[in-house]
Amino acid sequence: MVPIKKPAGVRTFFCAVFLGAFAFAQASAAREPPVPPQDVVNACAPSAERPDLALHVEVQDQFGPYRAGETVMVSAMDGLPLVTLNCEGPWANFRLAPGTYRVMAFIGDQHSNEVAVNVPASGTSVTLKLEPPPMPPAAPELADDGTVTLPPPPPERDENPGSDSLSYRAP
Repeated sequence: MVPIKKPAGVRTFFCAVFLGAFAFAQASAAREPPVPPQDVVNACAPSAERPDLALHVEVQDQFGPYRAGETVMVSAMDGLPLVTLNCEGPWANFRLAPGTYRVMAFIGDQHSNEVAVNVPASGTSVTLKLEPPPMPPAAPELADDGTVTLPPPPPERDENPGSDSLSYRAP
């Protein structure tokens, strides 16, 4: 067998592609805050007594602290999920580097608002409230003669509650 020689331009091209991909991967990794390994022993403890647990989250619903099974997710500010915990109680504790993160909780069709939390080196805590899913729209009524009666449209929400300015409403 005779070895096939590759032109120098092909080798240069592949080297450039490899170095470009390596530089891109390093730049992407440098943007995200490093996530230390999580403490599985104290991750679902009622308090963040250990100094290395920087974020303590309590999940509640309309009746108080949530019972169990909710998932708490911490994301980078660009939305990339970093850490997720599923605890058998209303608490979740995270080891995080100081910085700003997005935090939310959910279970089934209930979820909390996503909140931006600034985590200092000394640590912080946040309470998230699970909201029930929105009410489904009323079903249309079907009469015996085949006519369909649609329900009235839902009332419009005020986009700026507490504001004195009038909202524009289309005629």
